[in-house]
Amino acid sequence: MVNKIEHVEIGYTKKVHGLNGELKVFINDRYLEDFVLTKCIFIELNGSPVPYFPENIRLGNEILIKLEDVTDVGTARILQSKKIYLDAKALLKPNERKIQIKGEEYLDLEGYIMQSVEGKILGEVIEIIDMPSQKMAVVKIEGHDKMIPINEYFVKEINREKCLIIVDLPEGLLDL
Repeated sequence: MVNKIEHVEIGYTKKVHGLNGELKVFINDRYLEDFVLTKCIFIELNGSPVPYFPENIRLGNEILIKLEDVTDVGTARILQSKKIYLDAKALLKPNERKIQIKGEEYLDLEGYIMQSVEGKILGEVIEIIDMPSQKMAVVKIEGHDKMIPINEYFVKEINREKCLIIVDLPEGLLDL
């Protein structure tokens, strides 16, 4: 049985840059570290992800990528305005990340255990929802899903090695 690769969309190619086949790309901030460290990206051509191997990535006002075997403007033009994917298994784990993007620090907390500052285990975070005004953690507490705001006021510590979130919640919040 062949293992099917699960792809995660991380951005898209923009226009050709220069004469040697470099491409400008947009990468979602959440995946920038994954993109820079990867050995293989996938670019969607004719509805299917095709593997490409980065030769060089330059960060600046624009992100530029030079791919192996893409050596001229004509070849690079074929890759313009295409979705970029990574293999889901190649994404960094939360505790492997060195760069924390502002506003993204709570998005990778699914599966973490939420604990009160007093030491009481509240439950497991089963989902992080990005609401218009704030992020909410859906926490399985005593068999019920509770929505708890995730912000700098309530979250006192995130221990990525132990997959633990220490929170100081207002009295009565869990009764809602």
